[in-house]
Amino acid sequence: MAILAFERFENVRRSLYNHIASNYTLTSFQLQGETDIDTRSIDEWVWFGIQGSTRQFLHHVTSDTYGNLVTFFFTSAIYVKPTDNLSRIDLIRDTIVNLFQRKAIQVTDYVGNAAAIGRVISNEPPEDVPLGLINDINQHAVTFRMKYLEQFS
Repeated sequence: MAILAFERFENVRRSLYNHIASNYTLTSFQLQGETDIDTRSIDEWVWFGIQGSTRQFLHHVTSDTYGNLVTFFFTSAIYVKPTDNLSRIDLIRDTIVNLFQRKAIQVTDYVGNAAAIGRVISNEPPEDVPLGLINDINQHAVTFRMKYLEQFS
C-alpha cells in the first residue's frame, strides 16, 4: 500500500522528534503537538517544531521512482530564565546546532512497517536569532532549513 503525503511527513516529524528524545538531554523540552511541560517550575527549556514546508516534484528520482524534494524549517526556541550564568543560552544553542547541522537523520516509516525510508538533511548553517529578554525570560531562536526526498513509484 502506498504511503500518503501526510503520512510521509508524519514519518519525518516523528523521526526528528525521536532523534531529539534520544540525543538531547541538556534541558527539558517541548515537542510541537506532542509534549507539554510546566514551565513555571523550571529555569530553562527548549521548544522544537516544524514551520512550513514546500514540495518540488522530481520527475525521476531513480529510473523507476518519482518523488518530491520537501524543504521545511525546523525551529528550536530556547527559553532561559535570567541567572548569573550568561553563557547558558550559548551552550544550549551550540548543543542544538551540533544535534542537527550537517547531519543526515534517518526517517523511519512509523505509519507503516517501521523500515528506514530516507534521510532528513540540514546542510546549511542555521538562522540564529537572539531575541533578548521577553516577559522576564531570555529567548533565542535557531532555525534549520531541512530537506527530505520523498520517494514513491
